[in-house]
Amino acid sequence: MRIVDVLPGDVDSRVDVGLGIEILFCPDRTVRVAHNCKLIGDDERLRSAPRLMLGEGHTVVTRSPLTIVASILCDDCGLHGFVTNGSWVPV
Repeated sequence: MRIVDVLPGDVDSRVDVGLGIEILFCPDRTVRVAHNCKLIGDDERLRSAPRLMLGEGHTVVTRSPLTIVASILCDDCGLHGFVTNGSWVPV
């Protein structure tokens, strides 16, 4: 399967939280969740990084180990879980 990458070009830091999911801290002060998202063809999958809603639902509680509240949900593929103590916890 081919992965089509649409991640942001500039990233200050990345935190691998497991299961192929990374939390990206970007220079524009956004925080994004990079993951293999939806199928876009017979053998292609989109790797995207939707922005978290900081101040409007999501809060970075600690950077080390990384903990983010509330749960993270991708509207496109249904990925749903929490980042707690540096790990992805699926719902």
